Amino acid sequence: MSSQIEETFTLNNFFLFQATINTFSDMWITVWTWNILAFGVSHLVAGCVAYFRFRKDVWWAWALPLLFLVMSGLICVTAGLVTSVLVAAVYTQHDFSMTTTEAFGWGVGLFVLYSFASFSAKYHQSL
Repeated sequence: MSSQIEETFTLNNFFLFQATINTFSDMWITVWTWNILAFGVSHLVAGCVAYFRFRKDVWWAWALPLLFLVMSGLICVTAGLVTSVLVAAVYTQHDFSMTTTEAFGWGVGLFVLYSFASFSAKYHQSL
């Protein structure tokens, strides 16, 4: 009788793009994690830019990076969670496996889509 060792999904495989993801929970968590990282990095950079711009004008400028991170967290908890679960549901419903590279593409791609949608909505409101 041969025993089959199942490869576990580890953090090392996550960052080295070496894993194939087959379960629903691993799929949505991986896509959501990349989404959180993309939102966090972009909002932290934006918060630092805002800090350096307003540091001499307002006394609470030190809080801007933190406020931007909280805002990105709220967006990820709502929109990011829903879309990550939907992507994982489609993959598992059709018995597709997902690589960590695909999860990276979905997570960062959803961030780009959210950003484009928010900027285009603000642009159309100003016309």
